[in-house]
Formats: sequence, C-alpha cells, structure tokens
Amino acid sequence: MMLSLACRRFIASSSVSTRALASASASRMYSSISPTDVAERTKRMLDAKEQSGLSYDELASKLGVTNTYTAQLLMGQAKLTAETATKLQEVLPTASQQDIKDMQNTYPMRSFDEEILKEPNVYRTYEAITHYGEAIKSIINEQCGDGIMSAIDFYCDVGTTTGKHGEKRVVITFNGKFLPHILVLSSSFNVTDDKRYIPTAINVAPKNHDIGTCSSKNSIPYTACKDSV
Repeated sequence: MMLSLACRRFIASSSVSTRALASASASRMYSSISPTDVAERTKRMLDAKEQSGLSYDELASKLGVTNTYTAQLLMGQAKLTAETATKLQEVLPTASQQDIKDMQNTYPMRSFDEEILKEPNVYRTYEAITHYGEAIKSIINEQCGDGIMSAIDFYCDVGTTTGKHGEKRVVITFNGKFLPHILVLSSSFNVTDDKRYIPTAINVAPKNHDIGTCSSKNSIPYTACKDSV
C-alpha cells in the first residue's frame, strides 16, 4: 500500500503518534490489512535505514535487488522473501526481527492514494508517461505486436546521468515482459468432464516477432533481479 501524502509527512517526523497515523490512514481502510500498522512499520524501517547510513543504491547492491524495489520493500509495497529477509536483517541490524517477519508474512495491498498525484515529482513523472503514452503504445505495437508491458514481471530502476552542459539528469528505466493479447474463438472452447468451458488461447503476435526477445536497437541489456516485481 502506498502511503498518502499526509501519512508520509507524519512518518518523516520523529514524533509520530498512533492517533495521528490512524487519522492519516482513515481515508483508505481495508478489512484484511491495517494501514496504521503498515505506516508505523514503514517509519521504523526507514529509521533503521537512516541509522545504517546506507543509501537506497547501497542497500540494493547488498540485497541483490533494484533501488526502487528496495524502497518498495521498506514502504510495504512488496513482499519480502526469506532469502532477502536474511540479508535485510544483516544490513539493517536495528530493524526488529518482528518487523522483518511481518514483511515476509504479510501480502502487500498494492495501491496508492490519489493525493500522491499532487506531489510535483510524482505528478511530473505521471505527466511524462501520459504525454508520451500514445507514442509509447504505438512503438510497442510496432516492435512487439498487439499487447502490453507487464508491471508484474517488471524491472524498474532510478539513476542519474550528466548532461552535455554538466547538469544532473534523471534516468528512469522500465523493463517489463511483453504480454500479447490473445484471440479466443468460440469454436476453440473445450468441454471438460465437469462441464466447465476452458478456452483455447491462440497467440496472435505478428510474424517475425519473437515475444521473448522483443527489443529495440536502443535497448539496454539488464540482469533481472530475483525479487523484481
């Protein structure tokens, strides 16, 4: 669950009260998960990160995942695996064992508060994607066929580069598996013994396109992280 703007402001403070957290989370309540518990754990994990003196890049390198996935773990937006949990406890020794355990046992409520779109950094990123959205879709279709980029089998990384005038520039990498839309013909339905209809999927990717190797000459090779979303 992505925390609301108000909640993130609260957890940035060293004097967060349970009542304040509950109030900030009240707008997004779920029956299966407590936003207050997630917010409080997020604050404790971010405190542990600060005490370690490690950046997200440094943490990511030690955990073997991307920097954005590292941030997602600490913010309760990704599930911690047992292997990564051991590494996380080592690099963040002040993090409680209970919090590490809860991060393994809790299935994240992956969502966001619409208030976050008012934050300039997030809004500009959203604006860039929507502004270039039709062009991006057109190029994906041309290179890969009729389908979409997965946000599950997905690699994301945030970095920087230096421009020709010496300015720092932000580089955000999205690298997701291509998922082709399928054609399901009525004549393709099979009847099983229990009378359920099971559709037969037909791949309609264009000829001469290998779905597993879809790429552009400008693509940057990468090694997928074990814990990538």
